[in-house]
Amino acid sequence: MDLTAVVEVWPVLGRHAVRVGGAGGAIRLRGGHEDYFLKRRPSADHAWREASVLRHLRERGLPVPEPMNTEHGVPFAVLGAGGQVSCLYRALPGTHYDTFDGKPGLRHARQVGTALGRLHTALAELPVLGFELYGREAHLVRELGATSPYDVARLERIAARRFSSAALPQQLIHRDFHLYNVLFEDDRASGYLDFDMLMSGPRLFDVCYCSIETLAKRFDEPGFPEYWFAVLGAIVKGYSQHVSLTALERRSFPSLMTEVELLLLHHFRADPVPGKNAERVLHWLDERRELIRAVVDSV
Repeated sequence: MDLTAVVEVWPVLGRHAVRVGGAGGAIRLRGGHEDYFLKRRPSADHAWREASVLRHLRERGLPVPEPMNTEHGVPFAVLGAGGQVSCLYRALPGTHYDTFDGKPGLRHARQVGTALGRLHTALAELPVLGFELYGREAHLVRELGATSPYDVARLERIAARRFSSAALPQQLIHRDFHLYNVLFEDDRASGYLDFDMLMSGPRLFDVCYCSIETLAKRFDEPGFPEYWFAVLGAIVKGYSQHVSLTALERRSFPSLMTEVELLLLHHFRADPVPGKNAERVLHWLDERRELIRAVVDSV
């Protein structure tokens, strides 16, 4: 990264900006007394769409990243070849929750669900034209093929038990919502992060994705998978404070959870360790479909 070029493009950084870290493809910079994140986006059109969504969310009072305009008054810059662009965002305060253990943990899980409900309520006001459509996820088993490291026959049987997600309430969704992408300060959501995967799809996907991430992270800890059902209930309860789930959505939780895991299996098909771990989680979830529905219905 040519920091001199970055400073020239974004005057807000000042002349004495320095790099102070980074993770997951994001570069953390410090300019003056504030921190910023420099991130890549696939195209100028993508950057414009994201900036428009973030502006809407800020107008609705949600703490989301603010894209910094360049010297030319646009929220992105071309800093290299390949068609990608770079965006600069002011860092947001707060920290993410690391765990949902015990009574404080369940309170935190409910707060995460509440934060997602608030986000979905605001996103539902936006048109979905121009955004990628959810759908190909329903056909991932076919793409795994005979050379897959997985038990494809079993995956096909599991996939056949799903509901069609096309009948579920659709809207603009975050698509990567989990406990590391929402910050809290004094038990209040202080920052929603990483809107680069915005998509038009079933709102239930974000709820299931968020819930499963907490299970997958600690799946091999003795007792945690059983405790996870309490976490699931807390997330759904928080979410339901802002979004009223339909009867079909409640019945579809196991189905959408299956699709989330199939996505992970597809993503890690050439990396057997995380891929096989995702397969174990998928089998565990499928064997507990009725229990998942019972937990959701109890909320």
